[in-house]
Amino acid sequence: MLAQVVDDSTGKVLGNQITPVELVLDGAPHTVTGPLEIIVATVGAGQKLTLQLVAQSVLYDTFPVGGSVTFSKVSVSLPTVR
Repeated sequence: MLAQVVDDSTGKVLGNQITPVELVLDGAPHTVTGPLEIIVATVGAGQKLTLQLVAQSVLYDTFPVGGSVTFSKVSVSLPTVR
């Protein structure tokens, strides 16, 4: 799986960065944690960002295998500078 942060107002991936996230598809619950690629962006008050989880990207030569993933909780924190 790949993770990227998208600016909801433009639909563009911030910094054109995407992070590979290793998953184990064995039917058991797992916890996955880790940092995303570093991005820099100016975000205004009220502007929204979305963590997008995708199976494939042109930036990585990946070939998704069959399977499904169910997320029970997703938490993201982004450091900010004022």
